[in-house]
Amino acid sequence: MPDFRIANFDLTAGGRLPEVTIAFQTYGHLSAARDNAILVTHGLTSSHLAAVPPTLDRRIGWGWEQVGPGLLYDTDRYFVISSNVLGSAYGSTCAASVNQATGRAWGRDFPFVTMEDVVHAQERLVRSFGITRLKAVAGCSLGGFQAYQWAVSFPDMMEKIIATDTAAHDSFDLACAIPGLIERFSGNPAWNDGDPAPSALVDELAALRVETLVRFGIREKLALVHSEPAHRDRLLKAEARDWAQIFDPWTLISMYRTAASFDVRDRLQDIRAPVLIVMADTDEWYPPAVGRALEALLHANGVDVRYHEVHSALGHYATTEEPEKWVPVARKFLEKPTTLTAS
Repeated sequence: MPDFRIANFDLTAGGRLPEVTIAFQTYGHLSAARDNAILVTHGLTSSHLAAVPPTLDRRIGWGWEQVGPGLLYDTDRYFVISSNVLGSAYGSTCAASVNQATGRAWGRDFPFVTMEDVVHAQERLVRSFGITRLKAVAGCSLGGFQAYQWAVSFPDMMEKIIATDTAAHDSFDLACAIPGLIERFSGNPAWNDGDPAPSALVDELAALRVETLVRFGIREKLALVHSEPAHRDRLLKAEARDWAQIFDPWTLISMYRTAASFDVRDRLQDIRAPVLIVMADTDEWYPPAVGRALEALLHANGVDVRYHEVHSALGHYATTEEPEKWVPVARKFLEKPTTLTAS
């Protein structure tokens, strides 16, 4: 699996990472003119493995029905780059990575990474292919955060923005959840004053993951294919435990901090690419009211914006599990010729 390395990566909030590794995956072929690339971005606890057979919770394979031949991000036409987030547990530099200065995992000493840092690292990755302009940047949830950050940080580098189940700021207010998260972990004897051994809090992380997936709407998703409640419960717990063996507490806390700091509402006037907003009517994390308010803000800032709402029982899973409800709209949006608005 490929990765991209950056030496001496300066962070927006101060400090420097001596070396950054960004895991990524590509699908399709880059044209000779290098003008057919799309960047797809993933959610908070998902991965860059977008177009592989999906896990039950869609942390892997979230783009299984979106990236591939003949699909929305058609790999017969487009070169699709799927980048892991700086700070994520799926192969990029994160709190579980070794700090070369100490020879131990960064843990609680991992520096504060902003969404700008995430996108700056991605921009370096994209340019390493010789790409100067993307056909689109597209993402769901935290991936949508990245798409909006791209739109304001590098407004001339993309033709379109497709943002699903997301917002232009941390409307879910993850900042308020961070102290409780730390308190929850520190109440476990394995916490060891913030220096837990690897995998020491798997049970605690798994329980937290169950709670999160339930709020995402996984019970409704499982009920569509499994009639027995006890069987659904077993599947959910097994899925949560698989995830908990990949993530560690400080990586999760670091990711929360990155997401909580995101807010580009005062920079919407910098966006030059047309934006498609897709929301689901049962999503508790990013309800339709958030999307409609953002649509109005973008319109007021002179952005070419379109809003589409999906009716679904699947909450935050709606757009990944039922792409047929929005992909036709997105396909027309993606294929429509466009000109960047004036700066």
